[in-house]
Amino acid sequence: MSQQQQTLSWKYSKDNIMNRTVAILTFVALVALGVIGYVVLSIVKPDSKDSFVSFLLIILGQVTIAWGILWNLGRTNEKLETVRKQTNGTLSTLVERTDSQSLMIRDKETEIRVLKSLLSANGINHDEQ
Repeated sequence: MSQQQQTLSWKYSKDNIMNRTVAILTFVALVALGVIGYVVLSIVKPDSKDSFVSFLLIILGQVTIAWGILWNLGRTNEKLETVRKQTNGTLSTLVERTDSQSLMIRDKETEIRVLKSLLSANGINHDEQ
């Protein structure tokens, strides 16, 4: 296995995909700390509850968005890993097939030009349709 393939297999391995359980537990812990903080602020300093709730909602929103982005990134990495396995890390077969088809097309175009020039040299009109 080449160095590049080893790098790809490490980069897209399933070990690097975010664990949903850890993310959910982290979110629940933040909510629990927020509720505890709200209760403590209600007792100690009731006038600062509103700003704390706003702050807490912003933090929870940012954590939710970050979790969503990381989860989707993990799904994308899974798809890339699947594609890498199916293509063996390269698209060489497809490239070779495309190159051979391009050569065949060029050969046919050359044949057509030669035939047209022969027809023109013999005074035969040809219509392109």
